[in-house]
Amino acid sequence: MITKEKSPNYLLWGLICVSALIHLLLILKICGLITPRHWLYIPIELTSTKPSKGLESHLPTPLAPPRTFLPTRASAFRSLPKDALPVKAKLIPPQEKGLSLSPEEALNDLKPLAPLVDPQAILGELKAAKDRFQAYATMIRAKIERAKRYPLPAREMGLEGTVKLRFTLSGQGKLLRAEVLKSSGIKMLDQAALKAVRSAAPFPPAPSPYDQEKELSFVITINFWLKK
Repeated sequence: MITKEKSPNYLLWGLICVSALIHLLLILKICGLITPRHWLYIPIELTSTKPSKGLESHLPTPLAPPRTFLPTRASAFRSLPKDALPVKAKLIPPQEKGLSLSPEEALNDLKPLAPLVDPQAILGELKAAKDRFQAYATMIRAKIERAKRYPLPAREMGLEGTVKLRFTLSGQGKLLRAEVLKSSGIKMLDQAALKAVRSAAPFPPAPSPYDQEKELSFVITINFWLKK
């Protein structure tokens, strides 16, 4: 005969465990092994934040406009004194003003005003500045010619040519850039012309008023010719 095994009653065992835990805590409390914690209670009083007289009581009271007192009766206006009344204009004769000349005589007595700026002086200064700049350009060309070197391979091969350059200087004579405008057709001659300009730099400052300029452009032609 086959008998079925009974499954354990979990609910009964759970109640037994809880009961045993409660008895254990009571025994520990009686023995003094467990001391209860003292909780701190802070009383809180709830009050209403709503104003008693409505929201308008929190707003500032607007200032009253200043009162202006205006007379309401005609008797309140004061009459002006006689001294305050407008005075009629009185024509003063020329003899009383100290004028001894008639308008025509006064106009004839006026002397012509001299001009504040003399045009001839301005033209003379411009011409002097132009002459100074021409002398400065001649000095630059002479310095480049002294720095020019005829390439030896071109000399040996009898190569000749003319290079047209454009270079830019600052007002203080510093070389800013240089480029070939018209090539000679021979690369070594073009490079020799550029090298001559770069070797001659820096140049002296430009004469006044050109020394205040940021850039001064020059166009120069450098010839590479063999002496016959």
